[in-house]
Amino acid sequence: MGYTVEARKAGSDDRYTLISGCHLTSYIARGPKKNCQYEFRVRAQIVHGLSEPSKPSTPVTTADPVEEPEPEDHETAFAPLNVEIEPGSLFDKQYSLHEEVGKGRFGIVYRVTEKNSGVRRTAKIIKCIIAKDKEKVCEEVDITNSLRHPKLLQLGAAYERQREMVMVME
Repeated sequence: MGYTVEARKAGSDDRYTLISGCHLTSYIARGPKKNCQYEFRVRAQIVHGLSEPSKPSTPVTTADPVEEPEPEDHETAFAPLNVEIEPGSLFDKQYSLHEEVGKGRFGIVYRVTEKNSGVRRTAKIIKCIIAKDKEKVCEEVDITNSLRHPKLLQLGAAYERQREMVMVME
């Protein structure tokens, strides 16, 4: 599952695969030669095989790699923590809840701001109708506490309310 990104030099008939199984919606091509024009197209990898390719991109002229700017202080990732679940009332005291940024099967993700520092984070709010729902979230907190990798979001805090759990992520 994922995406396959294909490339070819502009004007050429020969295509080659840059990456297969990519799960992101953006990709930085590392293989093409600089100062050349390339066209790109994408295929979705689904259960039934590869989809038809997208329309080719307009020709892109490659250049020297650009260094990405450092994130602003309020956007930097925080050091991994061993998070303990706290009372839900603390979430309301520590964070301002803003707009919804995503919705999934188990919860809704909101943009939040830490009131004291102005640091922006996200908070996943999971409805917990039965006790087993809370147990699953507690298990997710435990698993997230044990995972350490620069490409994984880190858990910053977790809160328990009467009918929902809140997980604050970097």
